Amino acid sequence: MAIHYGIIADFLNSRNDPANFDLVTVGVGTQVRYTVYQPATGDRTATVFINDHFATSPDLFTLGGTAAALPALVSAETVAGGGGSDGAASEAILRQKKLMLFVPPDNHVGSSFIFPLGDLGNTSGSGSGANLLVGNPTGSPMSITYQVNNMPQPFVTVDRGGCVAIKLNTAPAIVSVETPGNAVVALAIVGKGQDFAMTLIAPHA
Repeated sequence: MAIHYGIIADFLNSRNDPANFDLVTVGVGTQVRYTVYQPATGDRTATVFINDHFATSPDLFTLGGTAAALPALVSAETVAGGGGSDGAASEAILRQKKLMLFVPPDNHVGSSFIFPLGDLGNTSGSGSGANLLVGNPTGSPMSITYQVNNMPQPFVTVDRGGCVAIKLNTAPAIVSVETPGNAVVALAIVGKGQDFAMTLIAPHA
């Protein structure tokens, strides 16, 4: 059983635009459990039957509820009838309005990340600009350390299942992130003539 982690965000107050996880299995597979992680109010899950190797989640914003803290960590994993491992191989895509992200299986297997930031986007509006997103899929809180152009920044603590957005104010820049456990890292840029763009950052080898 593989698990796919993603992040949903609402920088432009666009909850009315649905977010969905699409998943396809290779070989066996009967159900997919979708989760919106919410440390304060409790995780919200939905289980969907796989039809001809394919399954789509309900709207993840709706699943998380109106009180959901955003950005939020989300996941998709194939499960057997009793909720345990089924051994199915899977691939997934996370959709949010015009955004489409390929989300590889077990994509949180790292604690060191590095990426270039070439543009801050449109920084004039509320919530606009470049944001470093870090999700914590582990069972305990973790402290995130990061650097911008080799300059250490104040550390940030993320609860179990939590997700934090950190505004980035320098470009061009080299951004590096270190976590004490496996994490999910993304870069979101809001504005610049589009709703927002986001990409998942692969762990640094």
